[in-house]
Amino acid sequence: PPRSHHHSATTLQRLITPFVATSPFPVIATFPCPHLPLAAQPLTTLWSELPPDNIWDETIPLRSEPDLYFVIARRSGTRWFIIAVNGSASRVHTVRLEDTLPPGTFWNLTLYRDPTSLDTPRYHGVVVETFNNLHASDKIKLEVAANSGYLLAQVPPPHPLPMPDPSTTLLGTESTLAL
Repeated sequence: PPRSHHHSATTLQRLITPFVATSPFPVIATFPCPHLPLAAQPLTTLWSELPPDNIWDETIPLRSEPDLYFVIARRSGTRWFIIAVNGSASRVHTVRLEDTLPPGTFWNLTLYRDPTSLDTPRYHGVVVETFNNLHASDKIKLEVAANSGYLLAQVPPPHPLPMPDPSTTLLGTESTLAL
């Protein structure tokens, strides 16, 4: 029998669609929240990061398995976005920041993801987490639910950290942030 691909899209899937599907006419609906002004909502803040006419400076396919999942990276100016869409089985993704970021640099990251059973989503069913000053050699392990995904926005910090002294620090060591 044919497989059914019908499921309701999550808020996150709707949120990341303009980052995946390139169109000169992006159509974005807002999610009204009576307690916050529209500009203060993290979801609409993310949409404001879309490049003009949804034309990207660079797109890199990172990993994929047909009918299972895909992960791409897109750059607009100095900002990188890693976008993943998962299929019908949950899995663990390891995001290697070195796939997109220059060696020896530090970055601020904002992760937009669907909630797990341990989360209390605050923004219309989306969990938003921020991490500052992660090194380009860091890796992030994410548990991704079936029919879910994530978007990881990467921006240089406003005041970059000085590079550590190589004589006192092991450069290139890996640290992993597990979520």
